[in-house]
Amino acid sequence: MNIFRKISSSIHRKLRPVESHAIWQQLNLAQKFAVRSLAECDYELCFIRTIAGNRLVVMICGENFATIDSEGEIDMHPDIKLRYSL
Repeated sequence: MNIFRKISSSIHRKLRPVESHAIWQQLNLAQKFAVRSLAECDYELCFIRTIAGNRLVVMICGENFATIDSEGEIDMHPDIKLRYSL
């Protein structure tokens, strides 16, 4: 039953447009374009981390992370430390 929930949750996330995510409204235009690009590659919007006044968007796909800076630049191999496991 746990596997069914995991698959169902994954399907639901793919059907839910990234624009409906609560974080979406906090992104600037450049970040929104970059988030859409990564979402097409199955990355999920996770959270925003503010570092020195700059918002860094964190996305995940499996065990891979990507970040998007305030200019919309995507880093597919960020040096980021998480406080918890997603």
